[in-house]
Amino acid sequence: MNDYLSEMLIREIVKSLPEQKRKVYEYIVDKEEYLAQQSVTSAEFIDKLQMHSPYRQAAKHFRQPIREIDRLMKDIEKTIDAELHIKLNELQWLDCTDLVSKNSERKAAFLLSWNPLKINKSNIG
Repeated sequence: MNDYLSEMLIREIVKSLPEQKRKVYEYIVDKEEYLAQQSVTSAEFIDKLQMHSPYRQAAKHFRQPIREIDRLMKDIEKTIDAELHIKLNELQWLDCTDLVSKNSERKAAFLLSWNPLKINKSNIG
């Protein structure tokens, strides 16, 4: 699936998180993105993550033990992954080429359809 579409869905999932979880997640991700933008190489990024740990900063900012922040982030990431998987399974591309093509001007046309009622047979017990 398209990276842009996945990012868009993740943003929607994050918006739907309970306020405290959303704030912690956004705080850490913002710090990580800032460090990534300041880094030229992946090694430099890893060094910056270790020196300026977003998790330690979040623990201090939210006045929680770092273990609690770590546990919370793992829980949030599991939630995001599970909801993203569900949403991606509810999407399907529909080929509408025959509906929009005129005479010999044949152009491909697809419609992205979201069907929240779509049932994946592998999910049925």
